[in-house]
Amino acid sequence: MGAPTAKEFDNSLRRVFLLFQQMAEETLEAIENGDYSNLMGLHDIDINLDKFHDYCVRVLNKIGCQNGKKTHLLFATLYILEMAGDEFKNIGIHLVNDISESKFENIKKMVVSIKEQIENYYDLFYRFDKEKVKRISELDQKIYQEVPTMYKKANEDEKEIFHHLRMIGKYINSLMELRIEMEY
Repeated sequence: MGAPTAKEFDNSLRRVFLLFQQMAEETLEAIENGDYSNLMGLHDIDINLDKFHDYCVRVLNKIGCQNGKKTHLLFATLYILEMAGDEFKNIGIHLVNDISESKFENIKKMVVSIKEQIENYYDLFYRFDKEKVKRISELDQKIYQEVPTMYKKANEDEKEIFHHLRMIGKYINSLMELRIEMEY
């Protein structure tokens, strides 16, 4: 990353998205396999996400976008992506240090849904389509309807992770709203 340019901004923003997706994939894989030792690397991924985030913010501060409204929306998007990455990092910390003996069968479906929402959002961000918005909303609505049942069945360790996943879900909805705002 050299001088702040629009091309470097685009590459760095895409990198933020890819790191965010990687965090979701590794979290799902660890929960499915019951092996949480690989999640120690989430902290490093989060550090890289933060670096690319910081670079994007510097570029926006320095050169911005031609459309001032879009600049503000990109700032907000980056901020929320960074916060959602922190939630994955916190999940990793809990699974590795605090609750590594538990099985997470009651929230696996939620992790799958969050991962799919993230993948759909990434696609939506670069190729806006109302059908993609509907798909993300349907995924969120479907899992939201199952939340009370999942939460009742969940053990205390699952409830800890459940909280972080719900926060990520809320962040994805906020990101989607920002993307819709960019379009109109």
